[in-house]
Amino acid sequence: MQRIYNFLIVIRKILDFFSDGVFSLIALLQPFFKKDVYFFRDTWERYTELIDSYTLFEYMHSKGFECYYIVDKAHPLCESILAAYPKNIITLNNDNIMGSLHIRHFTKFLRLKIYFSAWGYEVQTPSFHEFVYNNKRIDYIFLQHGVTLLKSFVFDLYNNTIFNKILVSNEYEKEIVKKYMGYNERNIIKAAMPRFERLNFQKEKPQKRSIAFFMTWRLSFKTIDYKKSKYYERINSLLDNKRLNALIEKYDVKINLITHHALLTRDSEFSVRENFETVNSLEASKYIKEADMLITDYSSVWADFFFQQKPVVFYRLDYGDPLLIEQDKKDAEFAKLSDEILFNVCYDEEKVVDLVEKYIKNNFELEEENKKITDKFFYCKENICQKIVEELR
Repeated sequence: MQRIYNFLIVIRKILDFFSDGVFSLIALLQPFFKKDVYFFRDTWERYTELIDSYTLFEYMHSKGFECYYIVDKAHPLCESILAAYPKNIITLNNDNIMGSLHIRHFTKFLRLKIYFSAWGYEVQTPSFHEFVYNNKRIDYIFLQHGVTLLKSFVFDLYNNTIFNKILVSNEYEKEIVKKYMGYNERNIIKAAMPRFERLNFQKEKPQKRSIAFFMTWRLSFKTIDYKKSKYYERINSLLDNKRLNALIEKYDVKINLITHHALLTRDSEFSVRENFETVNSLEASKYIKEADMLITDYSSVWADFFFQQKPVVFYRLDYGDPLLIEQDKKDAEFAKLSDEILFNVCYDEEKVVDLVEKYIKNNFELEEENKKITDKFFYCKENICQKIVEELR
């Protein structure tokens, strides 16, 4: 028995080595098979929630489509997902998509109709990426993991030479992907992000009101010490703001710090405060749904709050920081172009606290004029997954 096992291991290694040849063989055989299989994948980042592709996977699976969700074995959510759908989960071992898929799932590749990705270019598996993108019998669809509006660095990552089609949630976003990423109308799916669907399900409201605080990472921090940046300085300054702390204590409001996954491997020191709680980023959607308000810089989480018509304060805390690399500066300037179509955009700490005070005293009710602004950011707000499937047909 051990000899047979060893033999199979050798065969797998050979197939891994000749992976391009295996993909060529699959492409050669595909015309003889019916296309009725759908693959889904979210992030390979270990500390990021699996929710975007996963939401659409769950919907299409419930409607009888033959669906398979791809997840890395090392991801903390792998076991729970595998338990929920034991026959429809494809697990990867250290991003080894070749060894994990070619033997056990060869026929599924032959019948693959659409590959949904919610994270971007498959950098760990370039051969697989090339196979899917260049295969005329497969649609390579990017669902995104955030509404594209405030970050320009994604243009090269999500352009039309990487995906056959892209999902957008509103007209603003559609024009961006056409102008900067090279997509045309026939390659654009107009609906909304699948994960928004989960925000429609009612849940018991927490007794304690809360504000979500989420700041995105900066590309600059790969090369500079982020503790010397305005980003780090002004986050700490806001969290230590005496007026803010007095407000949340007086009105019994909790602030949840949803930590960006890049911060989890660093000594952030943002959590050592009495009135703030650092929460697990693997459960970000839970806190987004429960929160009454959001404070962010450029994070696409703003769209989840717009969807729920909840107040958002955009705090551009490090605009103009000379330590930032050119791409981060470019992102900041690009985001500034959207100031006029958003609301509550701040470049000053005290203005942020003013807005927090206003919304706390108004029971976190968003103004009617701002509710009308939020509605412009969504083609649809109900039956989103159904709408996506209809667009594909």
